Amino acid sequence: MSRFAAASRQKAVTKADEAPGRLLKRAAFLEVEEAATWHPNRTYYFQTASAEETIARTTRELSEAPSWEAYCERAGARMKTGDYEGAVSDLENVGTREATFLRGEALAKLGRDAEAIEQFTACLPLPAAYYARASALNRLGDFGRAIDDYQRALELEMRTTKTSSSKNRRSLQMGAEAYAASREKELAREAARAAHARGVELRQKQDFGGAIEAYSECLAVDPRNFRALFDRAFARDAMGDLRGAVADYTAALELAPDHALAWYNRGIARERLGEARGALADFGKAISSAKHGGLPVADFYHNRAYCRRKLDDFRGAVEDYDRALARDPTHFKSLYNRAFCLDALGNHDEALEDYAAAIRLRPSYASAHHNRGVVLEKLGRLDDAVEAFDEALDLGRDNDSKCAGAASYAKALVLEKLGRFDDAGDEFRHAARLEPHPDYFHALGANLRRRGNHVDAVEAFSDALRADPNHKSSLANRAFTLRKLGRFDRAIADYTTALDTFDGEDETKLRLARAYCYARSAQPRLALDDYAAVLRLDPGNAHAYHNRAIMNDRLGRVDAAMADFQRVLDLEEERRDASTPSGVLRRCKVHMTQARLSSPR
Repeated sequence: MSRFAAASRQKAVTKADEAPGRLLKRAAFLEVEEAATWHPNRTYYFQTASAEETIARTTRELSEAPSWEAYCERAGARMKTGDYEGAVSDLENVGTREATFLRGEALAKLGRDAEAIEQFTACLPLPAAYYARASALNRLGDFGRAIDDYQRALELEMRTTKTSSSKNRRSLQMGAEAYAASREKELAREAARAAHARGVELRQKQDFGGAIEAYSECLAVDPRNFRALFDRAFARDAMGDLRGAVADYTAALELAPDHALAWYNRGIARERLGEARGALADFGKAISSAKHGGLPVADFYHNRAYCRRKLDDFRGAVEDYDRALARDPTHFKSLYNRAFCLDALGNHDEALEDYAAAIRLRPSYASAHHNRGVVLEKLGRLDDAVEAFDEALDLGRDNDSKCAGAASYAKALVLEKLGRFDDAGDEFRHAARLEPHPDYFHALGANLRRRGNHVDAVEAFSDALRADPNHKSSLANRAFTLRKLGRFDRAIADYTTALDTFDGEDETKLRLARAYCYARSAQPRLALDDYAAVLRLDPGNAHAYHNRAIMNDRLGRVDAAMADFQRVLDLEEERRDASTPSGVLRRCKVHMTQARLSSPR
């Protein structure tokens, strides 16, 4: 729909994100900062005895017979109590890969990520080491290398079957059989988390295609991951895959039926697919699901109002805009678009109040001034309308040429109503310079023709046709103006193009006009063909009978001419409403008299 709430003659387009015919933007589920702070949250140790008991026991064992197992066990217990320095000290006495990994974890807990990365690197290609190093790199802001590590870990784990517990540090406290089962579940959770985190980072970089791939990896491992479904839907919407977005939002809603933002976003995608009724229902579910604060409920009502408006339910739309404004009296788009609906309902005074309120919120919004001018014109306040259009022109000239062009065009139309035809012509030219819209060129041509400047009018209509070769009004009016100039061959060409192009629209008028040009260019037989076609379409067309009679008379077909003239008189008698101009009737009688005098006796 057009951005401007103007009369149908004022066709103008505008910035997509500001248009009343656009929905407010969909909601992103994740905050911008989330991906930069997220790391795989894994628990490596558990024990039945208290950490203090374990520390005491292993200390006794180490005093009697030092062993790497005891050092590792005491280091693990110290990490449980938060004694990371003690854990690092213990692990310096152990040279195994498991100890190196634990030392890296302890250093990471101390915030010494650069040292931790060295320890994790020494443990590669252990998948857990890739994950841990990725977390440390993530904290240091090295997101590219972090993503590479997450990807490498996933690749390794996808190739690896159940891993022997002796190769993982948890094997220090668990049996191999028990750990194998728990590790398999843990790896799946880690893989899903890592893939989702990578998707979020890629999405923040506007790499929606890469994000979709990452979310899909997450869902391959965890098909019921609500966030991955929601975020993949968002990315698909951004890529223009609206069907895919709707499918993902639908799957997400099966997991969380009361998630307001999922209903809201699915509604936007469905509306863009042309499913206004379905979108309206989705926005209704978003409203009813908004159980807690912080949700943009005013936006929910605004978008439902838009769907009502699209379904020609302007009163219902006004009610929803009322609800949006009850929640947020400064909701600009609800004010602006409620004014549009009030105008459509004929409530021009109320529409004017809403446009004034919208302008108070955003004084520099050019199209609000333009639309206010349109309403003032409808109220007959023409001078005030000109002032409003001037304001829109001044505001839109530098940053919104389409709005400025529409305002200039609307101003020119009002100037014509005021009888200022020369000023209107200048303004139509100005509008066409701002925005080369075919309607603006056409209006200029009509203005020039009205002022008797047929040559320039032809050029203006030609400009309109260059902007839109299928602009019917410009083609027909150029033909008419060429006819006025006596350029019948060119006029015939335009009428023929119009007849071939517009599939029967106004065929009667176009054929009558072309027949006249054929007659004036000494092609009476072609004129007769057009008159015959008109009478097949409209058997009661007196003008066609009258003009065909003249052509027959010129060709010496006196009887045919007499019959057509008589038909004109008979039609007038049948109608008894003086629908045929008196001049035509007088000419019929004169021609009939002349025909009788000239016919052979």
